[in-house]
Amino acid sequence: AVDKTSLRVHFSLPPVRPGASANGNVTVHVKAGDGAWQAVDATSSTPFSADGSGTAHRADSRVALVKGLAEGLSYRAQVNVKNACGWGAFSPVSEPLTLGAAALRPTAPAAPLLEAVDKT
Repeated sequence: AVDKTSLRVHFSLPPVRPGASANGNVTVHVKAGDGAWQAVDATSSTPFSADGSGTAHRADSRVALVKGLAEGLSYRAQVNVKNACGWGAFSPVSEPLTLGAAALRPTAPAAPLLEAVDKT
């Protein structure tokens, strides 16, 4: 069965600057449509109000599961990374993804190519 209320956020980490500590944690934020950004709790994989609480994802995971979303809504995501010196800036915002059956339908194929047939 297809899960129409979950998505995965895949992310890459920035390079570690010379003299800086390794990246340790990542926060993943999602928003539906024009709604408010919500942090994703790493333990429950569900969004909550972005008030700075909750748990961060391990930086080495490179993917975060987000559950408990609404079918039919369009979602975007962004991430930021923390090391011993603090939190960095947020990533650019992802392209939107609409959850549900429509998001799982195949995309349109490329236009067909027509060829004239010689009379042989």
